[in-house]
Amino acid sequence: MKLQDSIGKTYWSIVSVFLSLLFGLFTIDDNIRYVLLSASILLLLFIVIRSDTLHETGKEDIKTPVLLFLICFVTRYLYCNFMDGNIDQIYDFKNLLNATESGIFTDDLRYFRMFLHKFFYPFFLHISHITTQSRILFFQSICASCITVLLFYIGKEIDGKRLGAIQAVLYIMWPAQLVYTQVVAEDHMAAFWTVLIVFLLIRLIKRLEKIDTTQKYRHDAVKLFLMAILTGGACGICAFFKDWALVILVGVMICGLYLFIGYDVQRRICLIVCILCILIGRIGIFPSYFPPGQIR
Repeated sequence: MKLQDSIGKTYWSIVSVFLSLLFGLFTIDDNIRYVLLSASILLLLFIVIRSDTLHETGKEDIKTPVLLFLICFVTRYLYCNFMDGNIDQIYDFKNLLNATESGIFTDDLRYFRMFLHKFFYPFFLHISHITTQSRILFFQSICASCITVLLFYIGKEIDGKRLGAIQAVLYIMWPAQLVYTQVVAEDHMAAFWTVLIVFLLIRLIKRLEKIDTTQKYRHDAVKLFLMAILTGGACGICAFFKDWALVILVGVMICGLYLFIGYDVQRRICLIVCILCILIGRIGIFPSYFPPGQIR
């Protein structure tokens, strides 16, 4: 057992070193000091999380998600701050930035009518007073950090705290995602809502499978259906930025058929009602009467 533990620690140390160096080399300029600094920070992060997740406890621990959030935010925002003066948004990204700063959308009505998600994001930023590139990058760094926390909780729901920490760290160290934080785009909000929907669906299925069909059935079922409506509402909000939730809904239908076969009669009824509640929640937030092609 001691040999196995030693091999495991050696393996994680090697992985941490190489991933940290990869992160640094792909996201920082060719200045070796910045490479070593970023690699050291992320190596330390990986070691801390690894040691923190060696022993699972039944208690809710807020320390790990807070640490993940802070590390993700610091790396994203420092990078965006470093690049802010050299960033030149082009094409659609420039249109979004200009619309956010001015709050004027009538200059290009045809464009915004065809691509409504290109309207909703700058409109949301403008009314939230996030009207400069620096503020937008700050906001997008927060979005990325929230995604990290959600990934941690998704992994925790699937197979424990260790899996959640590993996939959150991999997301933090994903070079392309870090670089994309500097791009003014609605994708950041859509990604947050998409990951949130996945988390809510996992919790929904777990609640459905644990529902007591003999005692307090009605009380548990009401909570279940309310959660399904909430999940559908999240799907509707996501559609205003980019309708990635539609792909998840197709997956829900496919997986729902598989679950339907294995459930008993009462759980089958609950499953059908939950799917209907998800669709009702989505339609309630995002009506289906938008003409085809307007949300892509």
